[in-house]
This record gives sequence, structure tokens and C-alpha cells, in this order.
Amino acid sequence: MRALFLALAFVLAAAAAPAFAQAPPAGWKPFYYPDLHVAFMGPPQAQPTIQKGMIDVAGAPGMKATDDHITVFDAGHSAYMIGISDWTGNSHPMSVDGVPAGAVKGMDMTFVGPVRTIAWPGGDAREYDASKGAMVVRSRAIVVGRRLFQAMVLSNTGALPADADAFLAAVKPLP
Repeated sequence: MRALFLALAFVLAAAAAPAFAQAPPAGWKPFYYPDLHVAFMGPPQAQPTIQKGMIDVAGAPGMKATDDHITVFDAGHSAYMIGISDWTGNSHPMSVDGVPAGAVKGMDMTFVGPVRTIAWPGGDAREYDASKGAMVVRSRAIVVGRRLFQAMVLSNTGALPADADAFLAAVKPLP
């Protein structure tokens, strides 16, 4: 009976595990940015570049949040990117719910399929696909505490790279 209980507990735990538990493709290397509160795995040819910035908070005059971007890999026809907005110390309400619609509108794209909700330890996540012509994107938006993480894979070939889901799964917010 105890063995059955342990087996059932293992199955339930595996089913509830977030998508980032997926193993990255062979040869991918780790990247760790504690100052940006993110770690991820990227393709062997990745040479991440960072752009730091600030944004004005819509509807809250005088409030700002960080708006940092990491371009992990850009092959000319596809790109792997991460955006981090840190709202620590900012009292403006935040929710992951409006992020997909705002991002798709900002990119002048259209949703392809539904926005998917993902259980996330210590936060909440939404994943979605969007397109405009041959440009396609798969994105995961995660809110943990007062930080918003947006990981995305874009392609101008009409199809996402085969490792798009592996990249999204390899992005891990840090405390």
C-alpha cells in the first residue's frame, strides 16, 4: 500500500511540474544573470546581448519600471529573446492577464489559438502564439512577485524553430 501511495504521489507531482522541468536539447549551455533575476539555457551558438532601459507606467504618471532585454540568439530568420520588467517598489497593480493582449497589439500581430494558462511556482504564467504574414512568435509571460518575465521565440519563415518550446521551458526566474 505504501508503495502504491508513493507511486501515485510521484505521478501527481510529475503531472503538476511546471514546463521548465523539461530538459534542454543536447549541447545547450547555461546562462545566469542574477542582476536581472533570470537564468536560462540557450543554443551553443548563443552570445546574449543585454539592453537595459526604463519605461513609464501607463496610467501612473511619474512611476517607472525597468525594461531590460536579453537577445539570446539571433540567426537572422529567428530570434530567442527575454524581457524583464522589475516593478519592485512600485505600487501600480500588475497581473499577467493583460500581458499577452498588450504584447500582441504592440507587435501588430494576431493571436493564433488560445492564450494558455500555466501553473508556475510562486507566480502565474500565460503562453500564446501570434502571427502576421510570415512572422510568427511563441511567447511565455511570467509574473513572479513584482517582476514580469517575457520569453519569446520569433521567426520570419512562417514556422517556429523546432527548439522553441525547449527555450521557453529553459527560462527560469530567480529571486
